[in-house]
Amino acid sequence: FDLDFTLAQYNTEFEELIYNLARDYMVNDLGYPEILKECRYDQMFPIRGLFLDKQLGNLLKVDEYGNIVIASHGRRVMSRENRHHVYKNAVLSKEDLKSPRYALLDTFFAAPESCLAADLVERLESLQAIKEVTAFDASSDDEEESVPTPAPSLDEVRNLERGRLSYNMLLSDLRTAMEHVHRRDGPLKTITMQHFDKYVVQCARLPQLLEGLRKGGKRTFVLTNSGYNYATSLLEHILGQDWRSFFDYVIVNAQKPKWFGDGTPLREVKHSGRPSVGSVGKRMLTTKIYQGGCISQFTRMAKLPPWSVLYCGDQLFGDIVKPKGAFWRTCLIVPEIHREIRAFENSQEVFDRLTNLEFLRSEIFRGLDIHCTQMPPQAKEVQKQIERVGHDIQRLFSHVFGSVFTTSWARTYYSSRVSVYTDLYTASVGNLSGYPPFYVFSAATGARFMPHEQTRARRHREVKEELRTGANVSPYLAPAPAYSPDASHAVTPMLPGHPHGALREGGMTAASAIEDIEQYEASGLTDHDDEEGSNNHMSHPGSGATRTTRSMLSDMTLSVSASTPVEEGVMD
Repeated sequence: FDLDFTLAQYNTEFEELIYNLARDYMVNDLGYPEILKECRYDQMFPIRGLFLDKQLGNLLKVDEYGNIVIASHGRRVMSRENRHHVYKNAVLSKEDLKSPRYALLDTFFAAPESCLAADLVERLESLQAIKEVTAFDASSDDEEESVPTPAPSLDEVRNLERGRLSYNMLLSDLRTAMEHVHRRDGPLKTITMQHFDKYVVQCARLPQLLEGLRKGGKRTFVLTNSGYNYATSLLEHILGQDWRSFFDYVIVNAQKPKWFGDGTPLREVKHSGRPSVGSVGKRMLTTKIYQGGCISQFTRMAKLPPWSVLYCGDQLFGDIVKPKGAFWRTCLIVPEIHREIRAFENSQEVFDRLTNLEFLRSEIFRGLDIHCTQMPPQAKEVQKQIERVGHDIQRLFSHVFGSVFTTSWARTYYSSRVSVYTDLYTASVGNLSGYPPFYVFSAATGARFMPHEQTRARRHREVKEELRTGANVSPYLAPAPAYSPDASHAVTPMLPGHPHGALREGGMTAASAIEDIEQYEASGLTDHDDEEGSNNHMSHPGSGATRTTRSMLSDMTLSVSASTPVEEGVMD
């Protein structure tokens, strides 16, 4: 386990403390104007996973394909037209994302750092203390080779009366301030050690998790960049005075991510907090505390096969990407999941409205093909409403940038990286206490299929269940809406063109459903023949789960006789 933000969780007051300390350092130690001390942290403004454009001072929310979904300059959100003007087609290439110009803010420090970056740009521009950079200067799209801008002199950077800052130098100073705050002997840990009760969130399930793992035959260890004094004091606060009994090995001052490569010399740490000089032997002792070392030395001395290790941490690069290269399994801790789930649960009506609007849009286009040359007049208005509701949904998570994990139509870049590099992710390490030590995690069945395969797999399972149980389940049943507490009442199936306008009394079995489909297709009533086709659909009032007849008929890709047994486990 990592320690900070993994075993020990911090609250929003801790984020505000980081913001205030970095802000004050820039004023007191780097010579920035006193007026900056008026800036205040806003926890609803930033999110994890934003890109910081160090050349233009912008914060960017980027989706998994590199599209810039939201951009802000200071606290001002850029319009779509401005976004496309400043960034060519509002897209960042893979090369752009890897360039030094863009910094991915994906750690727990991301929220206070991105919020302070926006406030610095806003305030210093109002003082005309920042040198303006045009979009042409930044992108150099029309030049064969961009000409690097000479760096400002020290006087230009520090003395706002003699020279004006560039965004690059301003944000470089911000990074210096954040590193100063986060130092082992910096003010953040000094203040936090004096007020653990104020900033650290206790997890009641943590002791039982660690105890259960030990009783289940697992070995546990702490690997943290924090120094000896802070780490031991924090562990005592969250686990009690006998905290050492919960862990086989403890490594402090590890200097990750360097620890996952060549590392540093491994040393034993004395009770005074000072490292000893000399050899530590061939085995790591469970009664000792160590500092430094590297991953290969640790796994060798502890006799741990790399594939048998699950490491839990909060930093995507420092705790997840690097150990994956050494074949460790990984679990990413993302506390924002708590807030996002609450937003989903408290706003079901908004999500139902979006589902219904998307269904309405599909109905407007139903029956149209390549021969249609004009867009239906209702389509534009429905699309505007969809975009408006999508914007409202994003505001449930953050006033400006929305969800950490999604945009209105795709995953965020951060979310896509989580999917690529992590084996597990959760809001709190305490959630692991809900599983036995021998539990084997595996991806959901749907995650193993491509979208076209998911439809077939779902229908095969539905038909197999019907034939097994004889249940009156309609093959036209649409999937339950997201976060529905009960899928059984998701829809009331209706079949357009049916002689009675509804399903036969008592529901349908697989055999009778196939018979009705054959009768429906034999009647010659198709989407193109039905002039009232736009009104023919299945719905359940308020359920938000609907599907057109044509899409449901296309799901019946397997002809199954009611007398033909389906082999168990075929689709599985």
